[in-house]
Amino acid sequence: MLGWNLFVLLTYLAAGTFAYLWLRELRLPVGAALVGGLVFALEPYRVAQSAGHLRGPISVLLPLSLWAFERSRRGSRWWLAGAAAA
Repeated sequence: MLGWNLFVLLTYLAAGTFAYLWLRELRLPVGAALVGGLVFALEPYRVAQSAGHLRGPISVLLPLSLWAFERSRRGSRWWLAGAAAA
């Protein structure tokens, strides 16, 4: 049970971090990107779906894929492959 709880807590951190990185890639100011990452991490649907189901943790892949896609627009195919994998 401790492992699952730690996993869920880390997915909140990952979701907020990837959303922050994606928003920074879109050239938003640091404050706006921090608020956006916090809001995405604590969205009510993520909290409700994280209780005993994988839909909440899997939603981490959305900002990850958007961040990797935006990075791939600089010309790197590795980031595009990462976006496709996510």
